[in-house]
Parts: sequence; structure tokens; C-alpha cells
Amino acid sequence: MKKTIYSEAFKKKLAQEAMTINNMSKIARRYEVSVGLIYKWVEKTKKGDL
Repeated sequence: MKKTIYSEAFKKKLAQEAMTINNMSKIARRYEVSVGLIYKWVEKTKKGDL
């Protein structure tokens, strides 16, 4: 399986959307990204690491 590398801007965008609508699963399905990644990106965004 090929590892996909996402840009920081993409990660921030998805994290912000997920926090805005408060639904990680919906964002994950919309962008075909693992829900686990969304959770990680949201946590990093909240801490200011992303």
C-alpha cells in the first residue's frame, strides 16, 4: 500500500472543518481520509502543533 503524504494546509483545513461541524466521520468520508487521522489533526490543531 502506498503511503499518502498530506500537506499541512490540507490537514489544517480538514481539522478546522471537523471542529466547525463537530463530526469527524463526515469529514473523513467526504475527503476519503481515515477518521483516525482527522482525530490526530484536530488534537494537533488544538495544541497549536499544526
